[in-house]
Amino acid sequence: MTVVADRSRWTVTRLLAERSRDLGQRTLVSFAVGDSALSYRQAEELSGRVAANLAAGGIGPGDAVLLMLRNRAELVLSWLGLARIGAVQVPVNVDYAGMFLEQVVNQSGARLLVVEADLLGAVVRSAPRLPHLQRVLVVGPVPPTAGGFAVDSFDRLLRRADPPSFETRPRDIAGIYFTSGTSGRSKGAMVTNAQAHLLAERHQELMRMGEGDVFITHLPLFHINAQVLAIVNAMLVGAGARLEAHFSASNWLRQVRAAGATHTGLLGVMLSFLLKQPVGPADARSGLACVWTVPCPAPQARQFKDRFGVGRLVSSYGCTEVGMVASQDDDGEVLGSAGRVGATWYETAIVDPDSDEPLPPGVPGELVVRGRVPWIVTPGYVGSPEETLRVQRNQWFHTGDLVRQDDRGRIWFVDRVRDCIRRRGENIASVDVEAVLGEHPAVADAAVVGVASSEPGGEDEILAWVVPAAGAGLAPEAVWSWCDERLPRFAVPRYVAVVGELPRTPTGKVTKYALRDRGLPEEAADRGPAVGGTKRTVPTVPQGAPDGTVPARARGG
Repeated sequence: MTVVADRSRWTVTRLLAERSRDLGQRTLVSFAVGDSALSYRQAEELSGRVAANLAAGGIGPGDAVLLMLRNRAELVLSWLGLARIGAVQVPVNVDYAGMFLEQVVNQSGARLLVVEADLLGAVVRSAPRLPHLQRVLVVGPVPPTAGGFAVDSFDRLLRRADPPSFETRPRDIAGIYFTSGTSGRSKGAMVTNAQAHLLAERHQELMRMGEGDVFITHLPLFHINAQVLAIVNAMLVGAGARLEAHFSASNWLRQVRAAGATHTGLLGVMLSFLLKQPVGPADARSGLACVWTVPCPAPQARQFKDRFGVGRLVSSYGCTEVGMVASQDDDGEVLGSAGRVGATWYETAIVDPDSDEPLPPGVPGELVVRGRVPWIVTPGYVGSPEETLRVQRNQWFHTGDLVRQDDRGRIWFVDRVRDCIRRRGENIASVDVEAVLGEHPAVADAAVVGVASSEPGGEDEILAWVVPAAGAGLAPEAVWSWCDERLPRFAVPRYVAVVGELPRTPTGKVTKYALRDRGLPEEAADRGPAVGGTKRTVPTVPQGAPDGTVPARARGG
């Protein structure tokens, strides 16, 4: 059941106005960056000033504005101010520079950028290749010149002024979010007001927050996760949000307690990193009533709940382009699945990735999605009509994810279509091999990709990239020995490369395309062309089994 039943009211502008009127001085969001906070009333009033001054500067409905800011109040006020006048926020990864930055700026077509002073250098260096960008508003010290752009202080947007009267509609584009780019260059997914609101509603249905709760997030505001799942979700029920500067496994529990947090979210390897921290005597007194985590592998999930005294652990499947398609409440039995499809909102099918033909029940295939109500699936990618047509072919949005559905209607993530490895006539899900590698006590992180086989008739060989745990020695022979006892022979990696870290997106997901682009590194240990390993002596667990050996997964923001 939705908090806001009337879909004509599904805009963040309307939601904030109503909560400001009713809740006034209650804290909406606090920030580690700048040690500041915004009450509901302050967020409403200050975002109104931002809206008025942006409009006076020529920004209007449909105009894109770039926000290159960390987890700070200025980003939230800019986002909410842009929404007040029907303009479109384009959050930018603060680590972007060169062609990555230029792609986002140029595809968005934005004329205005709001940026932190210490990040301005990357923009100036790219200035000759940014033909649309004209103006820059700086948070912090303002330089006299900035690469030929008209430059001014962000503080000008906070001058007292009455916001213009504008009625934002649920179908209007609220933001352009450049996806994490795990399988290729990031793309700017256009997200409507209705789409963002439904994501918050679906998340709230899982999290069950109330007015006295606090959602803490360590994820960056330049992705949809922190904006919607933390802040808009809090708005729905009059709760509070806490934004940390970044994720630190060693500081996580202290920050949760200091914020009085009752709810939080974890992505990627965050759960694993937390479990590998030294056990403390007060770990079980985290105060967390509910944790949302993706993926949610069952053994780790149960260990996490017990160790940190978490009331409920929930998970879901989704992506920036379509929102939360499936959700899994904590029933204690099927941790590891992504749960059941939200059939009120979405129609789904599992199809052959090449032909788009539907597959029989239980057979893994690509998940395709479409909305049952208007404006809850992305209209497409900004500046990329060919990519938009590709993912929306045959009137379905193609997620690029291989999944299977069990006989109880639960979705189990198998792998990305591009990440599934074909070896010796067998299809191997990279996540299955990674799960086994991640259980090794000396492995902090791992990723598996396919590399071209040199053997006649071969398709792929398996390359495992592994990161040793702090202070641990890790030899390739130990990796092979571990895999021999836990994997089918055909799934044991031929190559092992021990490295200091893996390339990751800001939300913690490994950029597999970057690893594939590296090819086979010279330092990789080679076990030889024969299928490695002794015959497995433990039973093979079927993919998608209820013990959660196949984790759920969410993409994009």
